[in-house]
Amino acid sequence: RTGTSTREASKLRVQHEFRPTFVFPVPSVDNGSCLADDKIPAEAEIRKMKVKELRKFLDDRGLPCDGCVEKADFVKKAIAAKSTPILDSKKPRVVNKDPIEKQWAPIVAEVCEAETDNESYCKQLKNIVDGFFFQYMRKYKRDLSVQEYHAAEVSFKHPYFAVGKIILKEVVQFMVKENTKKSEKVRAKLEARAVPWLRDVCLENPNPMFEELGETGGPSSGKRKGRRAGGEL
Repeated sequence: RTGTSTREASKLRVQHEFRPTFVFPVPSVDNGSCLADDKIPAEAEIRKMKVKELRKFLDDRGLPCDGCVEKADFVKKAIAAKSTPILDSKKPRVVNKDPIEKQWAPIVAEVCEAETDNESYCKQLKNIVDGFFFQYMRKYKRDLSVQEYHAAEVSFKHPYFAVGKIILKEVVQFMVKENTKKSEKVRAKLEARAVPWLRDVCLENPNPMFEELGETGGPSSGKRKGRRAGGEL
C-alpha cells in the first residue's frame, strides 16, 4: 500500500510540474494593407497584384508612383521597393477588449499632431472623442446588440479606418480654422460625421465609406440588419 501511495504521489507531482501551458494568439485586424507584414514578397506575388493592390503596397511604404500609368509601371516600382519596410502607421493594429475610445486614442493624437502643434487642441479633441465613443457606443450596444470589441475590430479595417481618420482630420482643421476649443462647437462638428460613421461600423456597412473614398468593393448592404437613415436609428 505504501509503495502504491508513493507512486501515485509521484505521478501527481509530475503532472503538476509538467502541466501544459496554452498560449492563445492576440487577435489582430487587417486595415486593408496588402501584404501588411514585414515579409518581403516574391516578384511573382507582386506581378499577380491588381493595380489597386499595387497602389496600396506602395502607399503602405510611403512611396509615390509619379508618372505611373500602366500596370507595368506600378509593378516595376513595387518590385524595386519590395524590401522597403511598411510604415508603422500602416501596419495592422492589435485590437483588445479595452474601451473603443482607448484604442482610438493613439489615432486621435497622431492625426491631431499632424495638423497642429497646439497641444491644448489635441487634449480637447481627445476628451470630446472619448465622450463621443462612450455615449454612442453604449447606445449602439443597446440598440444593435453589437459587442464593443467587435465594433472596435471592424473600425480598424478598411475602409472604416481610413474614413475615421478623415473625420478626425476635418475636426482638427475646423478647430484650427475657427480658432476654437469650445466643446459644443467641436462636438457638433464631430458628431455630424462620426455618428453615421460609427453606426455603419456597427452595422458593418462599408458602402458609404467606399463611396467617400471613391473606391468600389464590399457587399451591397451591411452584414448586420438595421434601419439606416440620415439621423439616429
